[in-house]
Amino acid sequence: MPMIHRTRSVSTAAGSGPAPAGEGPVPSAGALVAAWAAAALWAIAGLWSFTTEAVTADAMRRYSYLTNYVSDLGIPRAEALHGVAATSPLAAVMNLGFILEGLLFLAAACFAVAAWVPIRDRRMLLGLAAVHAVGVVLVGCIHGSPAAERDNTIVIHFLGAGMAILGGNAVLLLVGRIWRADGRLRPLGRVSTALGVLGVTGLVMVSLNLATGSSLLFPDGVWERLAVYSVLVWGVVLPAAAAIRLWRSAGRAGRGSSSPVESGAGHRVVRSSR
Repeated sequence: MPMIHRTRSVSTAAGSGPAPAGEGPVPSAGALVAAWAAAALWAIAGLWSFTTEAVTADAMRRYSYLTNYVSDLGIPRAEALHGVAATSPLAAVMNLGFILEGLLFLAAACFAVAAWVPIRDRRMLLGLAAVHAVGVVLVGCIHGSPAAERDNTIVIHFLGAGMAILGGNAVLLLVGRIWRADGRLRPLGRVSTALGVLGVTGLVMVSLNLATGSSLLFPDGVWERLAVYSVLVWGVVLPAAAAIRLWRSAGRAGRGSSSPVESGAGHRVVRSSR
C-alpha cells in the first residue's frame, strides 16, 4: 500500500507543540531552560535577601523585627529611628542585599518571559519587575534616616520602598492570572494571587499606621514584612514549582507524541503514515 503522509502545522511561538485543552503549549527545550533559569534567579534573590537581613539584624543592637523597618538595617550610623535606637554596623551588607535582590529579580523576569509568559503579558511583567528593581535599588542607596529627613531625600527613600513593594506584589498578581489560565499551573496561580493580595494588604496597613501614628492590629515592622516577605517567599518557592510542573508536562508529551519534523516559519510538522 502506498505511504500517505499527513501533516499538521503547530505554532511554536510559546512552546513546542499542542497541549490538552485548558493547558498551555508543551514547552520546548529552550523554554524549559529559561524556566529553570528564572526559578534559580528568583530563589537566589529571595534567599540572599533573607540571609543579609538576618546577618545584619543579628549584628544590630536593639533591633526588632516587630517594630523596625527592614530598611533601618541599611542606615550606616547610629540614629534614633521611630523611637527605637538603631545602630547598624553591617549597613553595607544590607544595602548590597537590597541592590542585588532587585537586579536578580529583574534578570529572572527576563528569563520568565521566554519560558511561560504569553506574548501579550511580557511587556507588563518586565515593566512591573523593573519598577520593583528600581525601587529596591533606591532603598539601598537612599536611607530612611533623620539626616534624609533634614535634606528631604527621605522622599526618594519612601518612593523607592513603595515602588519595590507595589511592583513586586503586582508581579505576583499578574503571574497568578497567567498561571491560573494554564491547567498545569493553576494551583500555583491561586497561591501567587493570594500572596500578592497579602502583600498589598501589608502595604495598606503599614501606610495606615504611618498616617494615624498608631499600630492597627500589629506594629509597622510586622505589616511591612508581610508586604516584603510575600515577594521573597514567592520567589523562593513558586517559580521552581512551576518549572517542575512544566518539565513533567514536557516529559509526558514527549512519551506520547509522534516524531516531529521541523519546518519553516517557526512551526513543527508532525507526520504519521498508514
